[in-house]
Amino acid sequence: MRILIIGREPSDFVSPISKELINNNYVVDLLEYGSFSGIKEDYSFVYQDQYKAFNLNNYSKLSLMLGFFSIQFIKSLISSFSIKIALRTSLLNRKFRPIFKQYDIVNFHTMEEQSILLSSFVPIGVKIVFSFWGSDLWGDKKGRLEKQKDALKRASKITMQSPEMKLKFSEKFNSNQLDKVSLQLFGINYSFFSLCERIANDYQYKAAIKEALCIPLSKTVITVSYCGKPVSNQISILKSINKLSSEIKRSIHLIIPLNYGASLEYKKQIESNILGQPYSYMINETFLPLEDLVKLKYASDIYVHANTTDAFSNSMLENIYTKNICLIGDWLPYGLLKNTEVDVIWFNDFDNLTFQLQFAIENKDKIIEEIGKNAQIIKDTFSETSTVKKWIEMFKELE
Repeated sequence: MRILIIGREPSDFVSPISKELINNNYVVDLLEYGSFSGIKEDYSFVYQDQYKAFNLNNYSKLSLMLGFFSIQFIKSLISSFSIKIALRTSLLNRKFRPIFKQYDIVNFHTMEEQSILLSSFVPIGVKIVFSFWGSDLWGDKKGRLEKQKDALKRASKITMQSPEMKLKFSEKFNSNQLDKVSLQLFGINYSFFSLCERIANDYQYKAAIKEALCIPLSKTVITVSYCGKPVSNQISILKSINKLSSEIKRSIHLIIPLNYGASLEYKKQIESNILGQPYSYMINETFLPLEDLVKLKYASDIYVHANTTDAFSNSMLENIYTKNICLIGDWLPYGLLKNTEVDVIWFNDFDNLTFQLQFAIENKDKIIEEIGKNAQIIKDTFSETSTVKKWIEMFKELE
């Protein structure tokens, strides 16, 4: 059985899945159309830098000329009324159809425009699995819904992470394909837990890590979400923090991650909200190795997670595991977390966040004692060891 996994940058999530598939004698290839961020030895690669195929500037003049002389070009021109779109579709079809023909199953990760387009080149007879990640289901990007509906007609399986996502899927797609839905979590990679064990042994106290990172030892460290995308609501979180008393603000240090998804304009908005405030802070704008990311999580005392929408955040789970007091927006579809015995603090809006932050800061030591059992629950429930078996069972059903 040959399986091709396709996505913009799926490596971090599908690495454990691919390893286990390989252990079960499957051939697994990876095709990424975004910047590569995976571990090469996990896969055999069908084509590196595949994302360049979407840019017409990366084709030779001969290829461009040949692209005009195809049935695919004519069909696309009739439906799109765009020579550029029709030409790109023709060229992509010529490039990808022979690749897809070699596989028994093609699994597309995230149902965004690029993966939807590529799925149209999969030959009949090759089974397709579509995996929703979150914003591709919760979001309402103009024109995408109809494209998703057309693509899903070819699906043998449709994966998503939670019952709430399945309910949203039912609402958006009129429940006509619920029999194809398979609930599949992306587990936390085992290497994360291994690093945590080693770091916890090397740095027995948070103070040691804070000192190494030049974070004031006396201060309560608050991590403001996990990325610089507007969906993370960092600016709203900062406004909630800014409502705290000056005395409390002088006692805190903020870690503000902007190393993923932050535009220049967004960074300026962040800076304008922290300018003149009495707390200290550090802004992280560079991609960090996993070990440094884990150290930052251990340096933190409180983590605030307030995404506008989300499927199920591994970063949030990792912060719970590293014994952060986690404040999480109650509007997020986290029934899977609520059904465990994990202790977190839920808040229902950003005014309530200010109140809950004050409570967490003033009662930090007591709360940290109470959340001691969280780490084991996270490891038992959400590690790749617990989740990857279901992925393998799903693929086996398609044999």
